[in-house]
Amino acid sequence: VTYTGATDVDAEYTNGDTVAATDITGGSTEGAEFTVGSATLDASRTDGNSTGDSLIAGASEFELMEFVLDNNDVEMVTVTDMQFGQAGTLTDASVVSNCVLLAEDGTPLSDEEDYSDPSTTTDEDASVTFDDLEIEIDQNGQVTLTLNCDIATSAVPTETFTAQLDDVD
Repeated sequence: VTYTGATDVDAEYTNGDTVAATDITGGSTEGAEFTVGSATLDASRTDGNSTGDSLIAGASEFELMEFVLDNNDVEMVTVTDMQFGQAGTLTDASVVSNCVLLAEDGTPLSDEEDYSDPSTTTDEDASVTFDDLEIEIDQNGQVTLTLNCDIATSAVPTETFTAQLDDVD
């Protein structure tokens, strides 16, 4: 904020000393008024996968999910972290590994990460987290992303797996 309009500032303050607010007369020191808002980021799945599709044990770079992040905000948003959970009957999260986030043109946006579960009794809370991302989404823009993972040959044929986007920062 720039102070303008002072007509009564003593010369003793011209050497870099701080001017006390009580010594300023005339003019205005009030800044601009801003409205606080929050970013609005919508996610929608755009892949052709359907419930009941087969997931083959031993698949490499399998497309688990394609989705769009749509920025409905008044300014650019940078996504730095994403976490994907899982739903289904999968009992060993380690069979889903080497997961990577890809840009629409196939460029990797993350390092490879594995699904894991901090619990030793069940893998229902299994997740994979990508951090240190730098995904910029322009004001009123969108990006299309794909989650690809390898599926181990040890995956149990009767179990089910559903990737779900749990968190975006």
